[in-house]
Amino acid sequence: MKNTDTVNKIPTEKVDQVKLDQQNRQKKRDDNREAKRLDSKSLNDTLHNLNKSGIGVSVTHWRNITIPVGSNPNGEDEFVIIDYPMGGIREKGLQSNVMPKGGRTTVRLYHDGRSVQDESFCSEKDHFSRSYGLKIALARAMAKGAEIGFPI
Repeated sequence: MKNTDTVNKIPTEKVDQVKLDQQNRQKKRDDNREAKRLDSKSLNDTLHNLNKSGIGVSVTHWRNITIPVGSNPNGEDEFVIIDYPMGGIREKGLQSNVMPKGGRTTVRLYHDGRSVQDESFCSEKDHFSRSYGLKIALARAMAKGAEIGFPI
């Protein structure tokens, strides 16, 4: 008679590793949730402090949209994908053309007649996030501004 318990038994080390991986994934999800709550407050504080320092901030979020350009010889519709500022999408009635993934955020800082600009890009695999894009682009623009003497 065969003992099936020994044949099908998973090594304890593998079970422990799977449990540890699950715990790490859950901790990362929890940390991301907490970071989102903290980021919005710290981001607002940063923007407020920049304005108090006399630094103007301009933010533009861009989304990828599809524009029909005709049809191919097989009669299938053809589209081109372009960046379009989010502020104009609703006015132009292009909501149905917005792609759920990809995009970019541009931040421009102004001070004493000078300006710096930087961007963050969302890959075609990632869902667009205004807050994360703003955080990244703002940090990059602030670093550039500090290099040229902005009071940051």
